[in-house]
Amino acid sequence: MSRADWVSSALDRDLSEVERVLVEVVCDAARCGPWDLSGWRTRLRPCGFGARFSIGGRDLATFDSDGLTRLVFSAHDHCARVSINSAGFGGIAIEVHLRKGRDHTERWDRHPTLEVAVARWRKSHDGGAPERFRGGEP
Repeated sequence: MSRADWVSSALDRDLSEVERVLVEVVCDAARCGPWDLSGWRTRLRPCGFGARFSIGGRDLATFDSDGLTRLVFSAHDHCARVSINSAGFGGIAIEVHLRKGRDHTERWDRHPTLEVAVARWRKSHDGGAPERFRGGEP
């Protein structure tokens, strides 16, 4: 059973395509299964053409607790625009809007792969990290 199937079963309803992607992205970022996150019934909401899940108390960082990095990687893999917004005191909301593919002509319809995004970053930032930080794994 997939993570989205588990949420669908717990909510006793079918999930939309964007809700299914949201479940995957949130679980990827949190390094857990949906059963480890409470509140699917009350925190999973539509958001325009997308979906939103409010989550509190999670550390979204880039390395030692790498939830933010995992969130970005998952978004690129799922061809989805992900944004992080306020969800009240001490909480954040993760919003997902699906894109139509990799090569659409309209900017709001496409989403690059992670590899393309990194290549664009490197090209526009003279190769990436400052010289003193280039090298192997930390």
